[in-house]
Amino acid sequence: MQELPLALVERQTGAASSQLDVIGKAAGRIVRLLQIDGFKFDVVPLDESRLPFIIAHTDASVLDVPDIYRWNGDRFVEDSAAHSEYYRQRLGEDKNTLPENSSGVVLVNLARIAILSGDETEAKTILTEALSRERSKGAQANAETLR
Repeated sequence: MQELPLALVERQTGAASSQLDVIGKAAGRIVRLLQIDGFKFDVVPLDESRLPFIIAHTDASVLDVPDIYRWNGDRFVEDSAAHSEYYRQRLGEDKNTLPENSSGVVLVNLARIAILSGDETEAKTILTEALSRERSKGAQANAETLR
């Protein structure tokens, strides 16, 4: 059981934030192997792997772009880019549920999902729309979205 995850412990750290501790055995002691920030965590099988993946939902206030972690034999590592099918499904679902007047910030996150799904053309289209919406706000535009 050396260097294997033995338990996952979620700790509430705020109204819409949590930390997930991956607990395991290392050097003969039970220790925290990894800490993941988020607001919601799913533990799911995504492929033929023996161990499930951790999906960390990171934003409760705007469109969420979850991070995917997989066990590499020594530790959990961020592995989002290897799961384009997961993000392709999210992209379709999110596009169908977003209101027509979604803010530029929301659209930037949708574009991030499109990139992770492997659809760069869709990501560029979404980013163009996000920039247009933010520019139309004038002085009220979100500076980070414009950047």
